[in-house]
Amino acid sequence: MVETSGSSKGFYVIIVVGMLVCGTLNTISFKEQDDFVVDESNPRPFYHPFVQTYMMFIAEFACLAAFYIAQAASPTFRKNHELELQDAIQQNLKTTGVWWKAALPALCDIGGTGLQLVAMNFMSQSVFVMLRGGSPVIIAILTVIFLKRILARSQIFGLSLVVFGVTIVGVNTFITTNSNDSPNLVAGVICCFLSMFGSGIQAIVEEKILRKNHIHPLKLVGFEGMFGLIYNTVLIAIANQIPCDVNNAQACNANGKVEDIASAVRGIFSHSGLLSWVIIAMVSLGLTNFFAMSVTKIASALTRAVLTITTLVLIWVYNLTVNHDKFYPLQLVGFIILIIGNLIYQKVLRIPGLDKRDSVKGSVLGSKACRSFGRASVDPVPRLLIEEDEEIIDNNTTIDLQFNLASMTLNLIFFIFVIILFS
Repeated sequence: MVETSGSSKGFYVIIVVGMLVCGTLNTISFKEQDDFVVDESNPRPFYHPFVQTYMMFIAEFACLAAFYIAQAASPTFRKNHELELQDAIQQNLKTTGVWWKAALPALCDIGGTGLQLVAMNFMSQSVFVMLRGGSPVIIAILTVIFLKRILARSQIFGLSLVVFGVTIVGVNTFITTNSNDSPNLVAGVICCFLSMFGSGIQAIVEEKILRKNHIHPLKLVGFEGMFGLIYNTVLIAIANQIPCDVNNAQACNANGKVEDIASAVRGIFSHSGLLSWVIIAMVSLGLTNFFAMSVTKIASALTRAVLTITTLVLIWVYNLTVNHDKFYPLQLVGFIILIIGNLIYQKVLRIPGLDKRDSVKGSVLGSKACRSFGRASVDPVPRLLIEEDEEIIDNNTTIDLQFNLASMTLNLIFFIFVIILFS
């Protein structure tokens, strides 16, 4: 429960508004960079997904500095961290030598975020956000398979609505889009779909780490940023040598290579507008990590889920009003269905008669840091909601797990079928 004192209410309002604003700016700022024309003599959009991913990891790495600054400047933060350490030791969680385990989720982050940035460059922002709204389906499939989590039947229904909503959005996109204007749309949809697996696997790995080890979320994000910078330095050097079709301005640089570091740096520092969006992206990424954790600790994970889903609406409204995206009634219908499905899946909207037991079975062990974990990237969709449910073991658990696997498989097959149909 949220404290009722004036200062607590004020802080609650700040973190809620901050999460909404920064979460919305995450996606908007990167898309605005993609649409920025950097060469007036030979007009080309700012296509530099590897450089943008590098900037994201810089923002994540800054979270490590934020942790140590908060620990040095705030006695309350330091005391809470010490209590979490004691709690972790009592639960026999590993508290030392954990930092290197951030290497694997950082690798997943490169795949998921990199593909997102490519996909974002190939389609309108509103469509990208709606399609990414289907990522809970992928995450749910992975949690059922690898974490043996049992989903409530209402959640299965919610995920089915998500798939249905994404399908409507996708159908509307391909019906209304001129292939000559968007030659890379199919590639963008495929990249968007594959990025969901990268983000989903990252979420699974992060939860696995936090179940058996104790590390503050800011430190985990910071170390992921550190490893991400190392990985991405190598990838940028490779991408800077890979040739591509120079006539495809949406997917290639003026030098005929997949990446052009010199052009990216020159473009950023010679255009104040582009530099502003780069700074906004990095600041909003760092702040969203803080706001997401604070909302989860002070309110709940469900509150964070509702706020994150709300950013989908804000981004869509921004594109209709500021970027003057064309309004399509069918797109709105799909968007509404997608949001309702997400809210049902996150248990914000309840369907009492659909489940025998209104709880998710399967214990989530880990320290308080595990349950307050809040990630931020250009992905506007919530990652795993780590719930603290009682472990329920009964004769129906195996049956429920089999039902989950069957239902998730059908959802995935339909999702893939839609992608193939569009291709």
